[in-house]
Amino acid sequence: MKRAVELDPNFAMAYTSLATSYYNLNQIDLSIAAIKKAFELRDRVTERERSHITTLYYDIATGEAEKATEGYKQWLQIYPRDANVRGNLADEYMIAGRYQDAVDSERAALSGDPNVVDYINLIASYVALNKFDEAQAAIKEGLARAEATGEHFCTAELHRLRARACLARDAGDVRLAEAALDAALAAARHQSSRLFELRAACDLARVRADRGERRNARDLLAPIYGWFTEGFKTADLKDAKALIGDLA
Repeated sequence: MKRAVELDPNFAMAYTSLATSYYNLNQIDLSIAAIKKAFELRDRVTERERSHITTLYYDIATGEAEKATEGYKQWLQIYPRDANVRGNLADEYMIAGRYQDAVDSERAALSGDPNVVDYINLIASYVALNKFDEAQAAIKEGLARAEATGEHFCTAELHRLRARACLARDAGDVRLAEAALDAALAAARHQSSRLFELRAACDLARVRADRGERRNARDLLAPIYGWFTEGFKTADLKDAKALIGDLA
């Protein structure tokens, strides 16, 4: 896509794709710059592409979740079978704490064009709703689909959410949770996904700290946090920084 915008600086959808790619890599500043450029060029694209650009602009560049939510709803009125939009709408419901709405949106997305990414919000919403059996069933579905399709990008997150589901139960199965977090770390490292590695490390550091291994927990997390050079305003990096401080 970088090559595409070099060849055509007015290629709005190329900037949109770049924005999404940068966001997934936690390169937030580059993501914001790319979606702002796409937004400037939105009058050059189709109605559907314009809806895509506008909702991402509100989502990534301005953080106006309500506008993004309304944009996705309007998009679905025109294109009701667009599974990607249902997944994006679930993201906004998660941010707003509307977990049952997020479940309904993701289930609708999965019934149409299943995508491993859609399982992430579905599982996290089930955990937030204390529906642990449903969460574990969705994790199994997600891992099975990843294995069948080769879509392993979110495997680390699926293992991490399995750990959270274990820990959130009344009894809290720490042994299974720690094994799941070890699997999450291994998957993230295999995929070279620093963001997913950071998330898994934060959760594992908390498990270790809770049993008194505070130095061990800090030694795990600090080097991973130190790899990042931007995105420090994001929730993940704020969480990691605060945890490192607590472990000092």
